[in-house]
Amino acid sequence: MSLRSEVRARRLRGDEGVALVELALFAPFLIFMVMGMMEFGLMWRDSITVTNSARAGARIGSNAADDNLADYSVVLNVAGALSDISPGDVRKLVIYEASGPNGQVPASCLTSSGPTCNLYTFPASASLLEADFGADGCVGGDPDDGWCPDDRDNTQVSTGAGDYLGVYVEVYRGYTTGLFPGGGLTLTDTAVMKIEPRYAGLNP
Repeated sequence: MSLRSEVRARRLRGDEGVALVELALFAPFLIFMVMGMMEFGLMWRDSITVTNSARAGARIGSNAADDNLADYSVVLNVAGALSDISPGDVRKLVIYEASGPNGQVPASCLTSSGPTCNLYTFPASASLLEADFGADGCVGGDPDDGWCPDDRDNTQVSTGAGDYLGVYVEVYRGYTTGLFPGGGLTLTDTAVMKIEPRYAGLNP
């Protein structure tokens, strides 16, 4: 073997060793980056799902107006919109009287129902039946007794009256990879819509 060939062979063997060292140093970073992208993608997907579920609930609640089964319809639709999320990760749904088109859920409504809101905690609320809601208005103990649909104002918009209905959805999303501290994130979103109007001269 010539001197030039021997030098080239030694150089190639040395390059192989350098490449292995570089791979060993870079591989953990590469793996972390890929798993982080996957985690972010899954979290983003679930965040969009939560947003869509709040909008679907507000749309149904707005259309149902003062119907006795308004809240029942909202709970069903929100639960359906969240069907791709593990039932154990869905925490709460709040149906509330918003102060305006951008009205946020009152802090007190996140812990209990009140005169202007109904709190539905999961997974218990996912098993509510139509019979659990009063057929002739709300009575004590009904899940929608806090802000009874009968009390929702859906008079003609041009009069300046009419309530805004808000829907707040909360989901806890645990990390899939386990790489990040804290265990997971709480995803929330709110949607508010004007309750569909009717002419004040008509019967409900």
